[in-house]
Amino acid sequence: MRKIFYTVFSISQICFLLLYPQEALAASKEGMQLWLNVLLPVLLPFLILTGILIHTNMAGKLLQPVEVIWNKVLGVSAAGAYAVIVGALCGYPVGAKITSDLYENHQISAVDMHAEDLESNKLICYPVIQGERINYQNK
Repeated sequence: MRKIFYTVFSISQICFLLLYPQEALAASKEGMQLWLNVLLPVLLPFLILTGILIHTNMAGKLLQPVEVIWNKVLGVSAAGAYAVIVGALCGYPVGAKITSDLYENHQISAVDMHAEDLESNKLICYPVIQGERINYQNK
């Protein structure tokens, strides 16, 4: 059923492009102008600043004064709290990218060794990446 829906939807989009090329061109031009004038100026500095914070290990240090609160509320470290905050404010793609960067830089791990017993059956997953497939690494 889903495959049929996607096929019908795709064919209808192609028909729209062929029947109304001027409207399609105007809509695509408007979308590109919106991206260039609104999204790029807003997101680019934020993404650059976030990359700098992660690669200089400042993301966790900024939230370290309130790390006790994050440990009790969500069970995450300061760097994990940064991923949760950015994920909540910016949405899935940016939050997932931040979480991935923090994980690759070993600032967060799949197992929070300070809060969990490694012998137990329950392991902590960071809320932003919960449900995703993760290659766990233990250090």
